[in-house]
Amino acid sequence: MGTTQIPVKVIVGLNNLEPQLPRPGQAGRVRLTIGRNWVDSMGEFAEESGLESRISFEAIPGAGHSMLGLLPFCQEALLAE
Repeated sequence: MGTTQIPVKVIVGLNNLEPQLPRPGQAGRVRLTIGRNWVDSMGEFAEESGLESRISFEAIPGAGHSMLGLLPFCQEALLAE
């Protein structure tokens, strides 16, 4: 099984817009953009490798970086697989 075949869901709050320190290879300055760009990059990698990506992205309205605000969505994602 290729690594892109493992189901992964990246969940980020739409209000998670605090600028992050730049890191090598990181595309974006805020977690919302960084997460979206990583998922897109992994999808491109899967396609180039002849695989279907099972990595998805979900932006949660009204949530920021708080685990309490994201916890129900994370639990739902875990139970869905």
